[in-house]
Amino acid sequence: MSSYLLIVAAGGYATRALPLTGYGAKMKSLINVGAGGVTVIEEILREARDSGIEHGVIITSSEENVSVFRRYLDPLGEDPAFAEYLERRDKAPEKQVIADRGMLSRVDLVVQTEPRGFGDAISLAEPHLAEGGSSGAVIALGDDVVHASTPAARQLMTAHTLTASMVVAVQRVSREDASRYGVILVDAQPLKLGAEFVGKAAYRALGMEEKPAEPTPNVIDGEDVYFAVVGRYLIRPEDMAFLTGAEGSIDVELDFTALQQHNAASRDLVAVELDGTWLSVGTPLDAQKAYLRYALASGDDREELR
Repeated sequence: MSSYLLIVAAGGYATRALPLTGYGAKMKSLINVGAGGVTVIEEILREARDSGIEHGVIITSSEENVSVFRRYLDPLGEDPAFAEYLERRDKAPEKQVIADRGMLSRVDLVVQTEPRGFGDAISLAEPHLAEGGSSGAVIALGDDVVHASTPAARQLMTAHTLTASMVVAVQRVSREDASRYGVILVDAQPLKLGAEFVGKAAYRALGMEEKPAEPTPNVIDGEDVYFAVVGRYLIRPEDMAFLTGAEGSIDVELDFTALQQHNAASRDLVAVELDGTWLSVGTPLDAQKAYLRYALASGDDREELR
């Protein structure tokens, strides 16, 4: 499979999660929810590694946040006294926990100095996408994980390989929940992508509605289906060019929704219904539910926990 870049959007204030994080989106990315109790960011990096991605970029909102992520990803390099302590006390298991965080060959940290929107945050990774000559970039929101046997990033990458389109991940939600998210409208007939495709289903996107008060259903097999956009996207170099050019600008923000609508209008956007479960950690309750789902799925203590 072609080379891809990982972009993690981990900026902003994360106000909905304040009781859990104290302050800031960086702390939401460091909540323990994943397999084995790992953090959101580590679960995302693991997903990327298992999808064959080697280079990641984390977009955050201040140099202070960069320091937090740097110390988390490389605590031994950032704190020699801690490294010496673990060595002196022969803390081999703890050293292995830290070593496991280095899942990608390279992780760069980039600061979004002004809150100019999601599209602007993604555009800051453009030099890294151009530098690596990648076929595209998988975007992961720093407060979303996907519990799946086949990594979500790989599901999107196979869809892009087979269609050459921009790809957005979706999951079915109720009509009541649809108004909380961006909703994708699709051609009712799924795309026939063959055995190489590893998602649940793929559809040609026709348009999208951003948090609609009255969401429009997709009628699939005679049923009303609402596809919410989840925290995974795959963009191509030409999509990055759209974001960084005048076409992607609305007022002072670079608008990511405009990119999706542009590609949907030209039938160049594919919606992948993920084979797995999308788990947001946007609120304390969501984070607790995500943690429990992973903990109950595997591990020797799951019955005691249940």
